[in-house]
Amino acid sequence: MGEEPPLEPQPQIDYKPQPEQPAIESGYSIADDERRTMPEEMPVNPDAVTAKTRAAIMLGFKELGVTERSKRLELVSDVVKREVHSVNQLTEAEGRRVVGALHDQGWPEVATP
Repeated sequence: MGEEPPLEPQPQIDYKPQPEQPAIESGYSIADDERRTMPEEMPVNPDAVTAKTRAAIMLGFKELGVTERSKRLELVSDVVKREVHSVNQLTEAEGRRVVGALHDQGWPEVATP
C-alpha cells in the first residue's frame, strides 16, 4: 500500500464575535422575540403528561411496531376516550393509562413511570 500524500494545511479562520446588534433599527432584538413566543402569563398545566411518561408511550409503540403517527394517535384516543392530536395533550393520568394499555397489548418491558 502506498503512502497517502500529506494533507495541505487548512487556512485558519480568525473568528471575532460581533457586538449584539438590533435586528432592525427600531430597537427590535432576539430577546424581544423570545418574550413574544414564551409569554410569562402562558398557563402551565400541572396535570400535563410528564416527559418520562411521554417517552414510555413512544417506546411502547416502538416495541409493538406501531410506527405510523396517525395509528398511534388513534390508539391513544381510543384509550383516553377523546380525540387526541398530540401525546402532549394528555394529562399524566391519561398518559399512565396509555402506558398500561400498551403493556396489556404485549409490551411487558414497560415500567410505569
